[in-house]
Amino acid sequence: MEAAEPSAQMAISGELTARPPQLTSRQTAIVRMIAAGRTDKELARELGMSRATVHTHLARLFRRFGVHNRAALVATWIRDNV
Repeated sequence: MEAAEPSAQMAISGELTARPPQLTSRQTAIVRMIAAGRTDKELARELGMSRATVHTHLARLFRRFGVHNRAALVATWIRDNV
């Protein structure tokens, strides 16, 4: 089997890295609720989880998108999905 040409390999790897992170339905719900201005307390109540669990989800989302706050998370998510 022949190896792909370097330009094809670069195009494929660039395409893979350019894709926005795929989120679970729970993560998508959290980002949408943050975009709507919900607080951690409201997220916890509406999603039936503790505030600690909300914080865990947020920390994972921040890492996944490479951001450090809610505004950057929402802005990046909108940019990648709208």
